Amino acid sequence: MKQLTWFIPFLCFLTGYYSMRFIYHTNQIETPSLIGMQLPDAFAILSAHNLYPRILQEREDSDLPAGTILSQTPAPQTQIKPQQSVFLIISKPAPLPRAPLCINASKKSIMTQTQARKIRAKFYALPSIYPIDHAFAQYPAANQIVNDTMIVYLSCGTRKPVILPNFKELTVQEAKEYLATHPITLSLTHVRSAHGEPSRTTHDCSSCIILDQRPLPGSIIALDESKPLPLSLQVAYQW
Repeated sequence: MKQLTWFIPFLCFLTGYYSMRFIYHTNQIETPSLIGMQLPDAFAILSAHNLYPRILQEREDSDLPAGTILSQTPAPQTQIKPQQSVFLIISKPAPLPRAPLCINASKKSIMTQTQARKIRAKFYALPSIYPIDHAFAQYPAANQIVNDTMIVYLSCGTRKPVILPNFKELTVQEAKEYLATHPITLSLTHVRSAHGEPSRTTHDCSSCIILDQRPLPGSIIALDESKPLPLSLQVAYQW
């Protein structure tokens, strides 16, 4: 009997161990799959399984809504005990792009910069002293956040205003010679001469005298090679 007394403490230990294990033992559960969910939905599922969410990291992803779960640890269907933590990596929006400096840059260069920053740009051409197809204004300004679309104003060249000369009392030929290098188109209307002679149906207009003009002499006009200015002359045949 004495030989069995050494076994009593060991037996008591085993009895106590298995008793405590039976009392406090908790069954393991499978880790729910949370990838692709939004945080509120994932928190609800974890709470139902008596698990705790932990945000481990945020990663930029402009293709997904903010707060979308990208990955989790432990992985889905892994055995886990209640009251343990599940670590999550979630998405966050990429920062809004900032406008490049476009002033005095060519249209091609601006398009390269905006495309690299994934910025949509609209171009408008206006008269300016800047070289043609170079930007002279932009919105928003350089290094400012672009919420939607960037507006860039390009130069279409200089169209300086000029004063229209007085062609009255000159011949049509003299007016044509003066206007030969200017973007102006002439239209002639024959009227009776100052002496009352009727206009002729067929004749050479080169020597006709200019009686009036529209626009009027002294008018300020802007010459444009793409849109010649119409100049209307009232002329009389010179007898």
